[in-house]
Amino acid sequence: MLLWRAGFIQVTHATGWPALLDVAVLVLSLDLLMYVFHRVAHHPLLYRWVHATHHIYDKPRLLTLFALNPIEALGFGCMLILVCLVYPVSALGLSIYLLLNVLFGLVGHIGVEPLPQQWLRLPVLRFISTSTFHAEHHHDGRHNFGFYTLLWDKVFGTAAPEYSTDFGEAGQRTIQGHSPR
Repeated sequence: MLLWRAGFIQVTHATGWPALLDVAVLVLSLDLLMYVFHRVAHHPLLYRWVHATHHIYDKPRLLTLFALNPIEALGFGCMLILVCLVYPVSALGLSIYLLLNVLFGLVGHIGVEPLPQQWLRLPVLRFISTSTFHAEHHHDGRHNFGFYTLLWDKVFGTAAPEYSTDFGEAGQRTIQGHSPR
């Protein structure tokens, strides 16, 4: 709020295509920033202090979305502020992004896969994160760091190789000796 009042953050009144472009910019840029933050949070020197709270639960459920260390929550908020400092965003685009953020978080932690297997064969949709994708991350913390897309995991080689075969089994496995790093 202070940065907006001081004129550092610009919020426009754009609607229509410009607002949808804002949503795309926010999703893609924050997906990259959150991927990097999430991956760094799994480094052994930082994991215990930043991200271990979220991995107490190996079976994601709705409420586990909110099991975050305050450092992690502040980090995510600072990333949004950073993007808004360099990109003037519309109020509508920001509102849609925030709604999508909550929806993706809830779907990632729902504990079941609501999408059909055919999802993986659709050209663009197959790169959108699913409940299975995030559940696999909770089972093996060396893979699947993305939030909204699989894009950065594909680019940086951290996508779980068994994602296609595990699809639909979100939250079904119990891990023995679970180690998210």
